[in-house]
Amino acid sequence: MVIVTSTTAAHLPRSKLMAKSVKQHMPQCKVIIGLMEENLPYPHWNLDCCDEIVLIKNTGIYPNFHKFIFQYKAAEGAGTGKAQILKYACQKYESEEIFVYLDTDMKVYGPFEELQDIFRDHSIVITPHLIHFPEPLSLQQIKNIKFHGIYNAGFVAIKRDQAAIKFLDWWIRQIEHHGYIDSEIFGDQSWIDFVPPYFDNVYILRHPGYNTAFWNYHERTASISGDQILIDGLPLRCFHFSHYNSTFVHVIRTLREDQQNYYNKLRNDYANELGQIDIGYLSGTRWSYDCFSSGEPIKDQTREVYRMFHHTRPDISNPFLLSNSFFGQ
Repeated sequence: MVIVTSTTAAHLPRSKLMAKSVKQHMPQCKVIIGLMEENLPYPHWNLDCCDEIVLIKNTGIYPNFHKFIFQYKAAEGAGTGKAQILKYACQKYESEEIFVYLDTDMKVYGPFEELQDIFRDHSIVITPHLIHFPEPLSLQQIKNIKFHGIYNAGFVAIKRDQAAIKFLDWWIRQIEHHGYIDSEIFGDQSWIDFVPPYFDNVYILRHPGYNTAFWNYHERTASISGDQILIDGLPLRCFHFSHYNSTFVHVIRTLREDQQNYYNKLRNDYANELGQIDIGYLSGTRWSYDCFSSGEPIKDQTREVYRMFHHTRPDISNPFLLSNSFFGQ
């Protein structure tokens, strides 16, 4: 099994924590970090917990990478790397059969034993944000669910076969032009909603111990059995610490006291471990693709204009060599 992630330099500490947790519980797994940056930052920084760190621009998925990435801000750009790093890993590690994408802010708490059985009959595994339909729902809640998507792209697993590769190639094509976040599209994640009806051999993983996060712990009951954390009586496999310093904390306060204690402990342990890894010089790193080659910061409006009117222009081979004024900003 190969575990991959896509990140910017600022989130490398989270990637390291994720990789360490994989090696702790699944030491036989390879861990590949795809870095959405122009260069490898701080070569001396210890990443011995992963098997490979690769610049996504060097994967060759998009022939003109700079034209592609100019469209996106940092969070969007990292998201577009998911399909790219999965495809890269499939192409390079030919002896491996199972590939799992995990967001950088995931932590693994147990081996992914369930996947072996699932992949006997399936090619693609995705996880829904919620495993129980919440009722009643207000119109605003329905809109919120539709905007963020039924499925969370922080966990996507595939088996090396024709159905999975067809899905990956399709995902890559969609985010080539539509991996941004606006009022209609939620980055790379929106496209996962199309996977169950349009691709073969898709498995929707409803195991409550996978991709547990602030958006679903109101529907899942945490407990302890010996030294094992359980979610709805099943082993916790991976926890998604998205927005662990903000929304995560606020939502915990809505739970009953015993559940607050369990989730607060998970969150505090994660924050302390991350603090020991992130000593400050990476978390503030500016994204490579935030500025033109001249050093001029790229305006959000410039990226929008470029997407709409200039991305397909053959005379623009590298938009980073231009300026905001070229795009009327």
